[in-house]
Amino acid sequence: MTIASEITRIKDNIAAAYTAAGNKGATMPVTQNSANLATTVASVPESSAETVTATNGSSYDRVTGEKVWLNKSGNNYSIINYASADINSFIGTCKANIAIGSSGSVETLNNGVLVPHLVRDFTLGAGMEESFIDDTAGTATIPLSLANNNWRLNGTLISPQLNVTSANEKNFKLKARFKIINNDPNTTPNLTSLAFRLASTNFENTTTWSDVKQPPFLIIESGYFRGIYPINSSGVSGIKYINYSTTGLIALDSWFEMSVETDTSPYATLTIKDALGNTYTQTDTSAACWFNDGTIQRAFVGFFTGMDNSTLSVVFDLTQCGLFSRDENTTYWTPYKEVEG
Repeated sequence: MTIASEITRIKDNIAAAYTAAGNKGATMPVTQNSANLATTVASVPESSAETVTATNGSSYDRVTGEKVWLNKSGNNYSIINYASADINSFIGTCKANIAIGSSGSVETLNNGVLVPHLVRDFTLGAGMEESFIDDTAGTATIPLSLANNNWRLNGTLISPQLNVTSANEKNFKLKARFKIINNDPNTTPNLTSLAFRLASTNFENTTTWSDVKQPPFLIIESGYFRGIYPINSSGVSGIKYINYSTTGLIALDSWFEMSVETDTSPYATLTIKDALGNTYTQTDTSAACWFNDGTIQRAFVGFFTGMDNSTLSVVFDLTQCGLFSRDENTTYWTPYKEVEG
């Protein structure tokens, strides 16, 4: 190797270094020589980000701009659940929507935002099938043929154990949002004969509903929206019904929100909201709610009992069902809960 060829090689390497630094955003000097090379390299923005193709192996569909956790195996990248991350995992940002099992672009730099994902916080009661649940829409479509009159949980979603203490007896709301649909367009159902339960809670930690100690529940029965609450510990004989007529209100394929809540008295109020935004209320001040039996252990969404009508189903908006404080700033249970994905 001659001195001339070595000089040429060094010049070529310096030029290549300047080109690479320029491609990474370095501030380029007027004179691109060896003396200025260190300063130029130091001006490269501090970012080790690259864009990779990653397969979504997590439990959630991912969206553009979402912060995700990644694992690398060989040359393959995969998006994982936060709970599966370990010391070898790293953070990236989705550059596109990436459905479960699909692949897309992820920038290996933490510029993304955390997106909450909803996961189930319920188990299926007797007679319930996975096909009834749409986790994407957050709904449960339950045929009224599951309803029965044996006072057991046939057709319900069941919460985990809650331990909502009696200290909350003056500040709770049990709520359900639902609509009734007809599965047979050749029939005209008699909506005045509707009878089915919507939501309930339980003082006992059991997944089979207790008819001995009845805490509040919601029901449609005998032409009424009904909110039912306990006034003493004597079971069925110790409950009060707050009634609001369904006449002129109930309709097929129309959303209703129904709740029963206590105030500081603690008396109970039944509230119905229809699809047009109208609100109807009825308060019973004849007897105070009674919760001295202890804690609410379980909550349920679904039938329990009712008429057997194979042509009708009830669709529950599970994102708007559950047990809350009156102002809904405190959530004791909803069928879905948010997790960090």
